Amino acid sequence: MRHESMTALAWLIFASLLPATLAVADAEPRAGRSVRTLVGSWSCTSNSTSSLPPYAVTFDLGGTLTSSFATHGAWKRTGRRTFFAREIALFPISPFFFRLETTYLLDPPDMLSFQRTVEFMDATGTPSQTIQDAGDCSPILAELAE
Repeated sequence: MRHESMTALAWLIFASLLPATLAVADAEPRAGRSVRTLVGSWSCTSNSTSSLPPYAVTFDLGGTLTSSFATHGAWKRTGRRTFFAREIALFPISPFFFRLETTYLLDPPDMLSFQRTVEFMDATGTPSQTIQDAGDCSPILAELAE
């Protein structure tokens, strides 16, 4: 029973962290511009001292994303070459989860840099630790999604 209530609480928190405004991303560049989107899969590495391991992230055309950190989230275009993403990772077996808020900068033709905040939380949703992180990504399958 306790596990079910923790899972329900985690899903409730997840739903509240992904507002409807992120649900539909401006994935296509405006007419007449050849700005590449970040749709596709990217291999990312941290440049900071946070000790976060390298990871892969996949941005879907519809504005959702998943990563090898077991995160799920949404993204949107915020400028000509900038994007914002909000993700959450739920671990139903352990009593914690984490939330990421990331700003990506697309540096054509095929580099992506990021700055993010990672917030670790306990099962009640109380933050226990926050770290700042930055790094770079290179395309894995991005060219297939254009």
